Amino acid sequence: MCRILQLLLFVLLVGCTTVSQEQQAKSEPILAPETFFVGKLSAYGVLKDWRGRQSRYFEADIDACWEAGVGTLKERFVFDDGELQQRVWQLVSEGEGIYRASANDVVGTTLLRAVGNTLQMQYDLEIPWGDSTLILTVDDTMFLVTDHVLINTSTMSKLGVPVGEIVLTIMRHPEELDPCQPD
Repeated sequence: MCRILQLLLFVLLVGCTTVSQEQQAKSEPILAPETFFVGKLSAYGVLKDWRGRQSRYFEADIDACWEAGVGTLKERFVFDDGELQQRVWQLVSEGEGIYRASANDVVGTTLLRAVGNTLQMQYDLEIPWGDSTLILTVDDTMFLVTDHVLINTSTMSKLGVPVGEIVLTIMRHPEELDPCQPD
């Protein structure tokens, strides 16, 4: 009986700690992709394996532009072992905090949702694997901490089984020249 009461108490406590969308919508600063993803940005991240152990780390430079309602994020990654990767995201606003997103190594398109200080999206990512590629499902959640700092956590899975996680920080550099603007 004591175990049942403990379990019930645990479930109640966990249930009380979840954040509702209404609460999330009030979280500040407000994360609007058209405002944060503009100009020069840099990212620093850690890739963890399924056990939570660091397997790699990386740095990335990002040039972000918005033109005629379409956002383009050009990401250049340098991993600790010297591997280079590039990803180019296209974001198109669908209104009310919803964006259609696609990238060169993402299968199809996905929806990105902006609520309060949070962006969320889920997509299938095609990654190099030996002489072939592997498709992983990625659950991305981004939190705007200040007007210039965003924290991103990405959980990667294959067939519903967690295989890794990425934790990264993205920083805006508004003092640098905007790569979208002509000189």
